[in-house]
Amino acid sequence: MGQLPDDIFENNDDYYEHIGNGLWLMDSHKWSFVIWNKERNSENHYLLVHVDYHWDAGYDFWEHPEEEENFFSSDENEIIAIVKEENFIRYDSFICPAIAKGIIDEVHFYCLQGDESGEEAIYENFLDKYNCKQVLHDSINTLSELKTDKPIFFDFCVDVFNRSNKYYESDIWSDNEIEEFLESCKQLVISAEVVTISMSYGYSGTKNDTKRLTKRVVEKFNEWRRNS
Repeated sequence: MGQLPDDIFENNDDYYEHIGNGLWLMDSHKWSFVIWNKERNSENHYLLVHVDYHWDAGYDFWEHPEEEENFFSSDENEIIAIVKEENFIRYDSFICPAIAKGIIDEVHFYCLQGDESGEEAIYENFLDKYNCKQVLHDSINTLSELKTDKPIFFDFCVDVFNRSNKYYESDIWSDNEIEEFLESCKQLVISAEVVTISMSYGYSGTKNDTKRLTKRVVEKFNEWRRNS
């Protein structure tokens, strides 16, 4: 992978691409589902590590059983069309479809989003229905100690480094805080079968913030996976 071209640093919900060493980069996080579905071994259930400011734990098929059935039987091209349309798999509802489709059966969250309703992550009744386990980590250190025999998908959003919850506004972590946090992710990044990285324009600060954070994360992750 060479230097990231400047033309990818625009708000483009349709952008996603493989940038080498098992790293996939996108603007909208919704494309993670397409990548997991494409890259998985159908004989395995995967463990997902989701590092993000937001939980992204919605399930938009709940009250649409006919659409859900169509989704379960969809081929790769049909799934791409579903994601592109953004009616049932969106930037905040791409994890639960992977659980419902049998791709993922364990999720480990490190998220900073508060919820006034008191609900966090995935609803228990959904987890019970699809026999999935979730673990909520309030420290990156506990997540970094994760041990598993399952194959891992590592899903990362650069907006985790923005304390502001206002669109295109920023309260970005210090360079030292970012560096320490990324180092804590290192072993999970190396051991993952696939790494998905979302830029999340608007949520990750100003456009310059998003560009700077993305380049830093991609450079680190690529170096670690290339040299592992």
